Amino acid sequence: YNQYGQTGHGPQGLAQWEPRIIKGLEGIRIVQVLAGEEHSLALSEHGEVFAWGRGTQGQLGHGDVKDVWFPFLIRSLQGKAVTSLGRGHNCSWAITSTGKVWGFGTSGAGQLGNGDTDGGIGGSVTMPVLLKSLQKHHIVQASGGINFAMFLTEYGELLSVGYAANGQLGISFDKVEELDRTYTSAIQRVEHTGIVMKLVSCGDSCSVALSDSGMVYTWGSGGDWALGHGQKDDVFTPKLVSMIEADPCVAVSAGGCHMMAVSHGGR
Repeated sequence: YNQYGQTGHGPQGLAQWEPRIIKGLEGIRIVQVLAGEEHSLALSEHGEVFAWGRGTQGQLGHGDVKDVWFPFLIRSLQGKAVTSLGRGHNCSWAITSTGKVWGFGTSGAGQLGNGDTDGGIGGSVTMPVLLKSLQKHHIVQASGGINFAMFLTEYGELLSVGYAANGQLGISFDKVEELDRTYTSAIQRVEHTGIVMKLVSCGDSCSVALSDSGMVYTWGSGGDWALGHGQKDDVFTPKLVSMIEADPCVAVSAGGCHMMAVSHGGR
């Protein structure tokens, strides 16, 4: 689907039916690529960040809310030693070699992590800002859903921010009830005491994480049986997916309302 230029091929129809080389990135060695709801990000081997697609929430980081039809360099991130990218529906994050996080996009529910639920144009941040709320942590990965985000530290600890009503933040129901609203701009510690996480991926309103022992944990909205626990109830803190406990995994990924895991044996 290419309504906002998210394929990077320019205004050549609403859809691209076959894989094509993105000419705007030819000659640049890309080491990571991510797709948000309607925008795309790419990271080069030299730490350059490119963004294109829908920009109405500032998620492209170019300083405005315009759509961009081709990969465009985020100039303000040059020289920042970016080593990893993260994306939410309408948010983007750039993580540096020192574990600092730069964020841009919507912050309407606090999901950007900038400690501001009402920032910029219509609740959006159009230029990358350093997330001071995370400066005490060395972050290695970021992932987001519709209105919440997860950040993974170098020690395997998960931090969260944004909308909480369906368990998205990985904190207990009691803690959610203590919040002033159904969302928060304050960084939360996901409740997984004693479990070291190595990877996290966010769906629309749910998350999946992989531990260092290969166990898979899910939490958040249980709609469409997305969590893999055999029921549709919301889960507020990380819960082991017991059905695959006997088959340790090496990778996990979340779609909008479904999740996937790859076992050590390649299943």
